[in-house]
Amino acid sequence: MEKYLKPERLHLDPSQPDAADIWTHWKKSFAIFLDAAGETQQTPLTDRLKFSLLVNLVSPTIFKNISDLDCFNSAMDILDTIFIQPKNSIFCRHLLATRRQQTDESIDQYLQSLKTLAKDCEFRAVSETQARDEYIRDAFINGISSNYNRQRLLENGSLDLKAAYNQALVMETAQKQLASYSRTNAVSASTRAEETNVTAHSTPERIVAAVARCYFCGRGKHNRSECPARNAICKNCNKKGYSAHVCKSSAVVAAAAINPGTPQPKIPTTILQELPKILVVCQLV
Repeated sequence: MEKYLKPERLHLDPSQPDAADIWTHWKKSFAIFLDAAGETQQTPLTDRLKFSLLVNLVSPTIFKNISDLDCFNSAMDILDTIFIQPKNSIFCRHLLATRRQQTDESIDQYLQSLKTLAKDCEFRAVSETQARDEYIRDAFINGISSNYNRQRLLENGSLDLKAAYNQALVMETAQKQLASYSRTNAVSASTRAEETNVTAHSTPERIVAAVARCYFCGRGKHNRSECPARNAICKNCNKKGYSAHVCKSSAVVAAAAINPGTPQPKIPTTILQELPKILVVCQLV
């Protein structure tokens, strides 16, 4: 009898889409064959004999995975791990909820397909609160706008509503902080590029344009009517209309005003050292 129940030699690639189904069917056939062989001998098969029969009925490629074993149960556990990948119950429930009847599919076929999908959904007897939270969790993951965040959530083997919320919140916060870093780095890079373009060989007029600062308060360029120093009193010269740190009544300006023919020092090589010269130019313009 057992010769009629003997399964064919197993040749199976774990990467096949239906590898789990083929392995499950072959495993069941092999178990029936072992039972029949035991009844024929009228005595239970030993573990060693079961392992020998297994080795004889798998391909050399599959045998490589169990070649260092001699225990039947250990070998079957390893093959289960290879051919049966863990199911993500959250994704399986998503497949069940979104399954639609096909154009050429009958009602019977559609219902059977739904029942097949439901086998991997890990439905169990739970309380009303647990059932509600699981339904909200599934809707939360399905409706979240970020595909990346959804992928990270689906990487979890098991996930309840609270854990899904906490993980999604952490990822959202981190993404916002990352965007802030990106904006800061972009501004810094732009500033460095502008400063690099203003070299020691630039004319005062070009430096003024690059720096683009208000002549009265020293801040970013803006309308005179909006200048915070419009009514300020300079502490250096007591004049109204600008701040002391941009006061043009410096020693260099005074010397230039008294002795216009006096040779002026060469333009310094850094922007900070250029500022007094820039202010002189601004006053003359």
